[in-house]
Parts: sequence; structure tokens; C-alpha cells
Amino acid sequence: MPSRPTTEGSGGLVGRPPAAVKRSIGFRPATATSTMPSPSASGASNVPGSGGRSWAVRTAARTRHRLARVPPPRLPEHVAALASELAGLPGAHAVVLGGSRATATHRPDSDWDLGLYYRASVRSLDPADVRALGHPGQVSELGEWGPIVDGGAWLTIDGTPVDVLFGDLDTVERWADDAEHGRFEVLAQNGSVVGAPTYLPVGALALCVPLAGELPRPAYSEALSASASERWRGRAAVALMFAALHAQTAEAVCCAGMLAQAVLGAAHARLAERREWVINEKRLVERAGLDPAQALLAAPGATSADLERSVAAVGDAIGVKPLSAR
Repeated sequence: MPSRPTTEGSGGLVGRPPAAVKRSIGFRPATATSTMPSPSASGASNVPGSGGRSWAVRTAARTRHRLARVPPPRLPEHVAALASELAGLPGAHAVVLGGSRATATHRPDSDWDLGLYYRASVRSLDPADVRALGHPGQVSELGEWGPIVDGGAWLTIDGTPVDVLFGDLDTVERWADDAEHGRFEVLAQNGSVVGAPTYLPVGALALCVPLAGELPRPAYSEALSASASERWRGRAAVALMFAALHAQTAEAVCCAGMLAQAVLGAAHARLAERREWVINEKRLVERAGLDPAQALLAAPGATSADLERSVAAVGDAIGVKPLSAR
């Protein structure tokens, strides 16, 4: 589910997190000790072929030393207070800072993204508990936003937009094990143009800043880099083929849609080659260095001739040739 439209009033980086949140990363807040088991707890599912050790245990052992070097983030006091409230909810396993604020790519008016992780195998999260906190906004049911983004809330805290994203660690860890071995699916997800690969939540786990609880930090494997780059480039070639077919009959909407999928597929492929995590389609084209395609898609044309020229130009811009069906 995409973040809501950006609004002003992010509040800026002021204050420090309250005690339950500003503890050193990797330590659980006292308010959530009873409900936030570590990744090595019995709730972590074992992965076949891993010698009985769960993906979370194997990854946490490799990455815990990196977590210790991450400085506690500076949060507006009201955002930090919300993070502390979320950490104390029944079923909460961890709370993290995510999105552009976590990767220091935010704008002054960017909202704040908080991830709320739970384990369905231990105790599921109840969205009613989030509503009971009494903050204005919308809170979804689990699974309401799609298969990749489990659900969440759009809240406004003291005039500051804060998005809360739910995540079932059991599911994310299963997808993480798949990604480590180069396996993934591309699923239809609200807000996604080209579809969302199941490694997106794995990337979110890798890039987030933990605020409460313990979480593994997955690495981008060579196997995923190889399989994702090849698969996304193939999808881009298929999209260009269909764009050309729509161009022949002057179907501008379908042609433009296929061109957008081709560009995004090529962008995914480039970032996979560089082993860079992707968590959504925001700035994906820019990160991949495919900005010239933006101008081409701004005015692809209406006639068959114009659309065919656009298909050829986009293919050249992204370095992908249309798949030939025959």
C-alpha cells in the first residue's frame, strides 16, 4: 500500500525518543518485554534444509554486530511516544523506523513511517488495539492492503502524518529465505504498477532502523541479484512487445501502461544487478538512472505512428529490446 499523499507539517527532527524507545538497538523496551520474543524464540519457523535453524536465527547471528553500530534515531517526541505505545501492544514483536526517514532520503515535508512487526505463530496483532490508542486516522484490518503490505494505519499525531505498517515476521522470514536462495514471486499489490516482488518486505527489514525489539538484518544475496535482474529484464522485454502491439492499433492507454511496466521492470533489473534493496516504486526510475524515460512517457502520443516511435525510444532509453513472439 503506498503512503498517503504527502502533507506539510512533519515537525522536523526534534527531541529524543522516550525511555522505551531510545534504548540501545537490539534491546527490548521494558514495556514490551512480555510480548516481544527475540528472533530465536520458539515462534520462529524453521526453514527446511537449514539444519533445524530458522532463517531469523542464522541471519541474526551474522548481523547483530552491525546493528550495534546504528545510532539511535532522533524522532519528534510525539512520534517517539507513538512508537513506544505500539511497542507495548499485545502481540508486538518489534517497532522500527522505515521509509525515507530511515534511509536519510526524506524531504522536509516527508511523513514518518513506523513498522509494527508481530508473529502470527505466537500471537497475532489486533488492529483494534491500534484504534484503541485514540489517534485520529484510519486503521486497516490485517491483509486489507494487499499480500505484500499486510495492512497498517494512516494517523495524524499533533499535526504530523505518521504511517504505521503491519508486518508478520513469520511471512517476511519465509520470503527472506526464498530471496537468499534467489527465489521470489511478483504479486499484485495496491499502489504498485509493475507488481511487487516478495523480497520488498525483506528489503524493508534490511533498511529499517529498529526502535524496539530485536530483528535480523538480511543481506542481498548473489543468488537474488542474478535471478531478479534476469527476470525483471525479461518482463521489461515482454512489456515492450505488448506496447508495440497496442501501438499498432493506436490504443494509447494500454501502450503507455506497458511502457511504464517496461521502464519499471528495467529499473528493478538494474538495482538487482547492483544488489540494492527496493521497498516500493518511489524514485525507482531515478535510482536506476533511467530518467530519460520519464520525458518519453510524459507524452507518448495518440496515433499509431507516434506510439510506435515512443516504443522504440523507450526501448533505447532502458537498453531493452522487445521480445519477439515469432
